[in-house]
Amino acid sequence: MELKIYAKCLKTMFDSWNSFRMKNSLLLILVFLFFTNFKQVSKKSSNSIEIRFGKGGGITGLYEKYTLSKNGVLWKYSDYDSTKELIKTIPKTKHNYIIKKISNKALQSINLNEAGNMNSYIELSKGLKVFKRFQWPIEKMDIPVQIKELDSLLNTLL
Repeated sequence: MELKIYAKCLKTMFDSWNSFRMKNSLLLILVFLFFTNFKQVSKKSSNSIEIRFGKGGGITGLYEKYTLSKNGVLWKYSDYDSTKELIKTIPKTKHNYIIKKISNKALQSINLNEAGNMNSYIELSKGLKVFKRFQWPIEKMDIPVQIKELDSLLNTLL
């Protein structure tokens, strides 16, 4: 008896599935979900910039390296003993401010790739792909103001 009721319920559901209204509703829901998921992915990708910066070189070739991750965690890397040290997590507002500075078109248009004995650098990447790198000798005084400001801002995090 219960099996017949179950079968009848399934038949009713199957019949309604084949109805014109149900197909249109399902199509509308799928389109809505597609665009909702697309917007979420694009929001995540805009904040996926990772910033590496530091200085070094000279006779030893060693660098002080720092990474500000896409979620605002600041790490220090040591060339000397290959260690990674957590420095701190910066506030989201400050992290967003830095990302906004980096997204500035004036900064993006600068090409600075000069080497000296001792160098400073700032590297911008998404995932493993570096999309912008600035490098200059530490003793160089006439670097573009946008890079000076960014370098100063990043070094105040230390």
